[in-house]
Amino acid sequence: MERIFRSGFDSFQRNPWLTTASVVMMTLVLVLVGGLAFIHVTTEAMLASFSEKIDISVYIKSDTAETTVLRVREELTKLSEVKAVEYVSQNEALARFKDTHKDNALILNSLAELEKNPLQATLNIKARETGQFEKISEYLSSKNHPFIDKINFYENRLIIERLSAIAGGVRSIGIAVILLFALIAIIIAFNTIRLAIYSKREEIQIMKLVGASHWYIRGPFVVEGVLQGVISTLIALAFLFPIAWVVSPKLSLFISGFDLMQYFRDNIFIFSAMLLVAGTMLGVSSSMIAMRRYLKEV
Repeated sequence: MERIFRSGFDSFQRNPWLTTASVVMMTLVLVLVGGLAFIHVTTEAMLASFSEKIDISVYIKSDTAETTVLRVREELTKLSEVKAVEYVSQNEALARFKDTHKDNALILNSLAELEKNPLQATLNIKARETGQFEKISEYLSSKNHPFIDKINFYENRLIIERLSAIAGGVRSIGIAVILLFALIAIIIAFNTIRLAIYSKREEIQIMKLVGASHWYIRGPFVVEGVLQGVISTLIALAFLFPIAWVVSPKLSLFISGFDLMQYFRDNIFIFSAMLLVAGTMLGVSSSMIAMRRYLKEV
């Protein structure tokens, strides 16, 4: 085992240019993986922030008893798709309206001249996820409650669907780019290992003649692949940390309550483990593929 590790370290240092090329490509792939993780977290935070501002408003007819509305509210809170349901009575709706337009004397005077409250009571429903608004709306429609005047889901539907489509598109493009660079990195690492194998072909042939197992022969090259993956991970983290630091304040301006840098700090161990696993898999897989082909050829 000691010989395998020593031989792997020696092989890693023997071809600095090719090793550097492999490490650079792996680092680029891992930076993209980390970037995709940042994009995913940011997109989810954006969707969450947007979801907090979007809800389904169910307008209740004026002659409906409050107990009836509260019973429906209780039913809605039991749905798995529903995050919260707020009941706003007619009087509360009027009070909020007046507070919003407190500086507009014309509107306030017009309201004062009316004999009764023109606003309707509402149930404001928040979904756990943006894709669940339609289900909630369909549930309410299926009940055919006679006291429901209008459900405003369809007025917000286009905005919700567009935002979800953008988020999905960003994820898909990010994954496609990562897969492309991962393929390039594997090809470069594969060729690096192949050259290293070629330079040690006589030694490998002797080991085979004396009965060395395939795993014993593969060992040093697997070690070399692991080293490339670990170094690539450390360099990728060194790049991603300042990126998060620079981008975080700008994102906070658009997404209130979201701090990318804080998220990076809080999840640094999980994030590092994810990149380490990805980097190690890239290095080891390219080494295994190269050795497998060579051992079949000799």
